[in-house]
Amino acid sequence: MRRDGCASFDRSGYQGVHRCLIALEGPDNLKRFTLYTSDDSARAKSWIKIASILIIVNCLATIPSMAYVPLIPAIKKTITMSGTQLGLFSGLAGILGILCAVPAGMAIKGFGARKVFLSGAAFMIAGLLMLSLSSNFTGALSGRGVWQIGLRFLLPALTAALVVAIPDKRRSTALGIGTAVSMFGTIIGQNTGAWISQTSGWQAAIQFFSAIVFFAALIFFFFYRGGAAARGDILKGDSTVIKPGETRPKSIYSMPSVWLLCMLVIFAGEEGLVDTFAVVQIGETWNTTGMQFAWISSMGMFLAIFINLAAGWCGDRFGRWNILIVSGILNSMVGVCLLIGQFENKEIYIAGILIAKALQLTTLLLANSMAPTFLGGRDVGPIVAIIALGSSLGQYLGPQVIGILRDTTNGYTAGWIYITACGVAATLFAVGFKIYFDRKQKETK
Repeated sequence: MRRDGCASFDRSGYQGVHRCLIALEGPDNLKRFTLYTSDDSARAKSWIKIASILIIVNCLATIPSMAYVPLIPAIKKTITMSGTQLGLFSGLAGILGILCAVPAGMAIKGFGARKVFLSGAAFMIAGLLMLSLSSNFTGALSGRGVWQIGLRFLLPALTAALVVAIPDKRRSTALGIGTAVSMFGTIIGQNTGAWISQTSGWQAAIQFFSAIVFFAALIFFFFYRGGAAARGDILKGDSTVIKPGETRPKSIYSMPSVWLLCMLVIFAGEEGLVDTFAVVQIGETWNTTGMQFAWISSMGMFLAIFINLAAGWCGDRFGRWNILIVSGILNSMVGVCLLIGQFENKEIYIAGILIAKALQLTTLLLANSMAPTFLGGRDVGPIVAIIALGSSLGQYLGPQVIGILRDTTNGYTAGWIYITACGVAATLFAVGFKIYFDRKQKETK
């Protein structure tokens, strides 16, 4: 029996595979197990096909999340939102991300990634349509809330399905490709949505986004059957933190290492802080317009395509914890560049923004690729949800801290020092995890 709770694949026994299926996609998938050959080339083609489908679905389903940003001024004007109302409208994403993270993980483990994804997609479509039809703040906030609830269940389910579909030695590379494709799709979706908004109104653009999510759900429904999860070798190569003879914890939520991983993600989430406050400071200091900042931001997102591809490949080649350490160091440099650059050195300041945008999803893709490392395949969903919780907490709490420091000190220096400290903390967490897992791996030999 493998330490992750799933039996190794062989031609004679399906018991361990059945356990994996119940946890990831439900017992019905056992019927499809016999459809897969044990031939290596056939297995490789199978996981590549499943991963490709999921990457395309992920790209389409996540487009509305960032592509709607250029529509905010038009939405604010139509709904006549105050500054406080706009803050609540935008911040609702972080609040619901925190509230839905643990329930999403439990739902994935209990009902399977397929059902949770399709339910989340239905909520997203309904919420986007509600928003497009709203004429007052209550309606807009309700639509935004339903949309975000669906998103907070859809994304962990999709990520869990993708993680278990990919062999361990290719997982970071595949997730890096998925992240890069999503960034490219977001750039196209953002510009398309802005064009539709200018020609037909922001309501039509939001409805266009809902159609994209519907199309993603159709692809998922017809082409994803959890085939990769039906193979006992999908998680082969993962070394868990449970040593032979050790008692498995009753719940993934009782493992300190999982919550420490959540903390690492929290400290690595400075990108949203830069978006929120750097756009204000760069305008105050150098009279940079919103369009000029959008161009800088787009450059960073374009760099993110290549950075995430490189981070994924390097994670599989040189070790994921090693790349997380490098990422933490670079995240520390974001705060340093902003701190130094704010004193009339625009080039260094812009470099800090570009680094932040380029690395904005690197920690998430590396952390998600290591989800099976903790307890194996059957707990991937809850661990991915906890990682999402860390991301949401970072996006919500970080701006609050920076805002308080800004109001208290009447400047941005303290905030940029805080970002630097967060990068250092993320680096130290990654170093600690590397030492911990290296020791565990030696003990299990």
